[in-house]
Parts: sequence; C-alpha cells; structure tokens
Amino acid sequence: GKLQEDLILGVAVLVLGVTVALIAGIGAGILIHRRVVERRYLKQMVLEEQKTVLVLHNIFPKQYVEQVLAGDTGLADRYENSTIIFSDIVGFTKFASMVDPKDVVAALNIMYNIFDRITEENGVYKVE
Repeated sequence: GKLQEDLILGVAVLVLGVTVALIAGIGAGILIHRRVVERRYLKQMVLEEQKTVLVLHNIFPKQYVEQVLAGDTGLADRYENSTIIFSDIVGFTKFASMVDPKDVVAALNIMYNIFDRITEENGVYKVE
C-alpha cells in the first residue's frame, strides 16, 4: 500500500538525485578538462609569441620591432653609408667532423660572443 508507494517514490527520487549528481559531476569534469586544455594552449601560445618576439629582435633593429608587432609592413629607411660583411669559417666542415659536437658548439659560442661584443662596442646593427 502506502508504505510501498512511498518507498518506490523515495527510491525514484534517490535514483533521480544520483543521476543528476552524476551528470553534474561529469559536466563539471568536462568543464575542468576544457579549462586545463585551454590553459595549456594559452601557455603554448604565449611561449610561441615570446619566441616570435625574440626572432624579430634578431632580424630587425629595436626601433622596428614594435612596428612589426603592430602589423606595419612598410618598414623602409634610407642609409647613406652601409657595409655588408659576409663571413665564413674556413675549414669548419672538416673541424666539425673531427671534434666532439659539444666542443664545436663551445668554439662557435666563443667566436659569436667575440663578434657580438665587437659589434656592440661599435654600435653596429647585425643580422644573422
């Protein structure tokens, strides 16, 4: 009778409550997962943007980087005097084939650091 109907109603409400809780939990889990994935993508995008800015600083003089980042593609200046230097390390291929790769990198770092110091001391803009 009445007790059985109340028991069935109670069980139905309990099942409905558990089902709603499970659905809400799954939905919350999906939302949390999406947020985690979005944060990963955002972090990766920030890292890629930082790499891009570093590349721009290696390609353009400092005064142009902000213009390039703002989308300005009409960068042009006139220089009355300029010099272009092309350099080559004579025997590098043979040297690199005979030396441990770590030593090759160390030697290149020394050479580039000296070259960078000389260009900075003389106010020279350098493109690699």
